[in-house]
Amino acid sequence: MRSCLAFATAVALLCCSEPTSRPSTTATPPTQSEMQTLELAGICIQGGYAAFLTEAQRLAAATEQLAANPSDEALWTEAKAAWVAAMERWQEQEAMHIGPASSVTLPGGQGLRDEVYSWPLVSRCVVEQTLVNQNYQQPDFPVLSLVNARGLAALEYLLFYEGTDNGCGPTASINSSGSWAALSPEELRNRKAAYAKAVAADILHRAQELVDLWATDKGNFPRTLTTAGPGNGTFPSAQVALNTLAGVLVLHVDKEVKDQKLGRPLGLKECTTGTCPETLESRYAKRSRQHLIANLRGAKKILRGCNEDGVGGLDELIRTREAPDLAKQLVAANEAAIQALEAISPDDLEAALAQNPDAVKSAYTAVKTFSDLLKNELVLVLGLQLPSLVSGDND
Repeated sequence: MRSCLAFATAVALLCCSEPTSRPSTTATPPTQSEMQTLELAGICIQGGYAAFLTEAQRLAAATEQLAANPSDEALWTEAKAAWVAAMERWQEQEAMHIGPASSVTLPGGQGLRDEVYSWPLVSRCVVEQTLVNQNYQQPDFPVLSLVNARGLAALEYLLFYEGTDNGCGPTASINSSGSWAALSPEELRNRKAAYAKAVAADILHRAQELVDLWATDKGNFPRTLTTAGPGNGTFPSAQVALNTLAGVLVLHVDKEVKDQKLGRPLGLKECTTGTCPETLESRYAKRSRQHLIANLRGAKKILRGCNEDGVGGLDELIRTREAPDLAKQLVAANEAAIQALEAISPDDLEAALAQNPDAVKSAYTAVKTFSDLLKNELVLVLGLQLPSLVSGDND
């Protein structure tokens, strides 16, 4: 919870800061290159949510079939594959969460990201308590339950964890009352399938909500983004919009990818032992490495644009600020970080931490190189002002 609040606060401070290169956030009309960057970023983000919706539909259908016949191993395999595909799409979006998906502290934010995927705010015990009380059967479960009882993270546990133990303490009611021990393996499996169906249905609902909020004939957030300037209540200037777009990118790569997803497991952040593999992102599906690669591919889309020609991303805007070398350096650093992650063996990052820690450290170093370029040179060129939470980070 503390990490989530710190990240949200940092982004809010960044996006609400006065830019260093302009005297006002309300009086300067946007340039053509700024508006092109915002327009194409909007198209990219909108397309990403549409792609996620398709995978969420597949996931909901797969878990519905599973709940109807939880003894069918093939249906578990199909549901797991659907989760992997949906998560892959979502992880690419993580570097692009501006607008409705972002924190309510940000311009246009409605906090919908955590409704879909709340990591690092996760709790195995909360999910297991819900398996016992079966609150997932209630129609108002998505409204009344905590985010760590729902979403893609909870669904990962339900689909992938096959043990019959639980992660709650001995004094937790599900243990002290004997209610967990009373569940047979078959009953536990049946409940996981039913719970997964309820969670996937809520994910589909949230995915549709995001698509609708970005749709030009409904919420039309692209118009809010591309009309940044005087009279726009969300983005009173193009600089505020760029602060939001670039700020989310910088802080996602620096704080979530570098520090939380790699630094903590490696023992470099908030870890009192040599390594802390228990802090890895994907403990049950064993896809922490793939999540990181997808995160950086999403970052690349914001840098290069979503089209095959790589036109219209932040690198195009950087070139207009007379920094063509930086644009090349950012793209090269992004590619190098992806390659370093792809080179990690074995594929399971937890196993790699134990068997091949040097490869994981090399990936961390490559990600740090990319992150440093973002939070230093990129910030300077685009006239952003990062909060002390990031700008004072020298690790």
